[in-house]
Amino acid sequence: MAITVIVPSMPGLQAAFDADYATVQLTLSLYLASIAVAQPFVGLLSDRFGRRPVLLAGLSLFVVASLLAVAAPNIESIIMLRVLQGAGGCTGMILGRAIIRDLYDRRQAASMIGYVTMAFAVAPMAAPSIGGILQEVYGWAAIYWFLGLFGLVLFVVVTRWEPSVVRAATMAALVLEGRNGGDPDGGWTAYGGALTGLLMGSGELALDPGCQQRAAATA
Repeated sequence: MAITVIVPSMPGLQAAFDADYATVQLTLSLYLASIAVAQPFVGLLSDRFGRRPVLLAGLSLFVVASLLAVAAPNIESIIMLRVLQGAGGCTGMILGRAIIRDLYDRRQAASMIGYVTMAFAVAPMAAPSIGGILQEVYGWAAIYWFLGLFGLVLFVVVTRWEPSVVRAATMAALVLEGRNGGDPDGGWTAYGGALTGLLMGSGELALDPGCQQRAAATA
């Protein structure tokens, strides 16, 4: 959602900062470039430090960049903050799938990835409409308030439901031992994936409490 929700605000940014449209378009193109550049580093860092710290750091960066954009003094600052947004937001795009594969066997993973795919389908349709409404009613800054507050909600969700120990080897061991099946609260994985997908165009997983307890016990 963060990719396309800002598109309706581009004329507003152009007028507010007296910038040409080509410069304003960098808020989109450099956001995408930032995602592309940051992805390999997210994978390496999550393998080294675990999924949860990297996921929370990425969401924190996304939230801070979004809220700072509201007070940006010029279009160059907006562009720079969009780059930081992309770097933080791509943690969800990468780690959502990684956490699915860490926690579930092939059959279960296919089902969970279906929720991520659903988010991919819904987000591009919903985001421009949301951005357009916010732009018309409150102005371009409201879109960044929306992104910041949405990111903050997701930060709380991940803090509440994400396991404290999410190293790939530990989670893979849980799957191999067959200790992940039959959880009555497993739906949190699906809901969390769809929720964060609406923000970043992918799955950010708020994992169920049962998985947290088993992850801690295994560690």
